[in-house]
Amino acid sequence: MTLLISYSDVAPHVTPEEAINCVEHGFRDFTLDPTINHPRRRLHVYSENVVSRLNSHMGAIPSLNVTGVYINHHHMQRKLLGKEIEQRTGSEGIGYYILYNTASGDPLCIIYRQQTYDERSPDIRTAATTTLGVKLLARKNAHSIGLFGSGFEARIHLPMLCSIRDVKQIMVYSPTQSHRDKFAQEMSAQLEKNVLAVSDPEKLVRESDIIVCATNANVPVFNGDWLEPGTHVTAIVGSTFKKLGLRRRELDDRTVERSDLLIVNSKEQIIEDDVGNIVEPMAKGVITMDRIHELGDLLSGKCEGRTNDNQITLFFNNAGQGVADVAVAYLIFRKAVEKGIGTQLEKPEILL
Repeated sequence: MTLLISYSDVAPHVTPEEAINCVEHGFRDFTLDPTINHPRRRLHVYSENVVSRLNSHMGAIPSLNVTGVYINHHHMQRKLLGKEIEQRTGSEGIGYYILYNTASGDPLCIIYRQQTYDERSPDIRTAATTTLGVKLLARKNAHSIGLFGSGFEARIHLPMLCSIRDVKQIMVYSPTQSHRDKFAQEMSAQLEKNVLAVSDPEKLVRESDIIVCATNANVPVFNGDWLEPGTHVTAIVGSTFKKLGLRRRELDDRTVERSDLLIVNSKEQIIEDDVGNIVEPMAKGVITMDRIHELGDLLSGKCEGRTNDNQITLFFNNAGQGVADVAVAYLIFRKAVEKGIGTQLEKPEILL
């Protein structure tokens, strides 16, 4: 039997600790066997005003006897001026996880996820991966968070970040005042902590121990010269539209240059995506590939983490990896079975 599961029925039952642990499990298996993860693949179809993008994330977790794929579709409007892309998945955007038991070959479940990007359908994987990076790289005495962005990613990231640290100060910046003010008000109530909306991004950078960029930006969101010693930085934007010659960035060259330790999810993904945050500084000689390490290497001890409180550390959460998506799918599947959620699918007669 295969279980059909609505992601939004199960996700609210997942705790931050469970989400972080499951993603860590996936990356630990990845470092033991690099062949079990494929970088995210994207297929773009361009028309005059629309970009249609199909995404696939394949991976396996041998220690759990599971393998699978996450596929989704983005329907985006091309703005008439310049090369800027505006993503609009809308209500039609549905992603699917398909999970298999590697020991028996049986399909365990199909999970469908309405890409509404709100509390009904949180992006568990991205926020959990970011938080795992903070857990491993930020100073132990880091208690202040500076957040760039006030959209769905910021709303999912902040509660998960607060779950691993005793956070005493939170600041948020986004260019639209009404957006950042609304975010600060709503998240203050949700977290029962004071979230301060600020109009000066430099103030946020200089006064935060942990900086997380959770934006939809196309250009760097702050000046790397503002970073204080000991700061940890995370960025998540990694989209590239090669046909349009557009590389999106959240980080400037100076941030990359000043980082004493630079960790990414996958070095192969950097090449696959031709991602601006890394390849543009590399082209200028700011950084070389041998200075970049993977998250799995950090978990396994193949590379050394933070060694002192003055180091600037940078984690580029560069695209969802198949091992993380399969880990999340397995967690959702286990939770669904535990809670009695889902519908059993009969095997089609043609396969009997």
